[in-house]
Amino acid sequence: MTDAIPTGVAAGLHVYLRLPTSCDEVGLVEAARSRGVLVEGASWNWSVPSEVPPALVIGYGAIAEPSIRNGLAILGSLAVRQH
Repeated sequence: MTDAIPTGVAAGLHVYLRLPTSCDEVGLVEAARSRGVLVEGASWNWSVPSEVPPALVIGYGAIAEPSIRNGLAILGSLAVRQH
C-alpha cells in the first residue's frame, strides 16, 4: 500500500490513512474485519460520504506493537489484492 498517505500521526491515538482513489474503502474495511483487523472507514465521518476520497482511521492507542505490525501487514496484503 505504498500509495497510501498517513496523516495525523502526531495525535497519538490514531492515524488517518488516505488511500488511492482506486481503493474500495468499504470493501477494504469489510475484508480487514473478516481477518480480525478492526479499522473504520473515514467516509462515515463526512456529511456526504460518497464525495470523500477513500481513507481509513486506524486506532493504535490501546494495542501492543506486535499487533499493530500484524494488522498493518494484513491491511497491506488486502489493499494489494484490490488493485
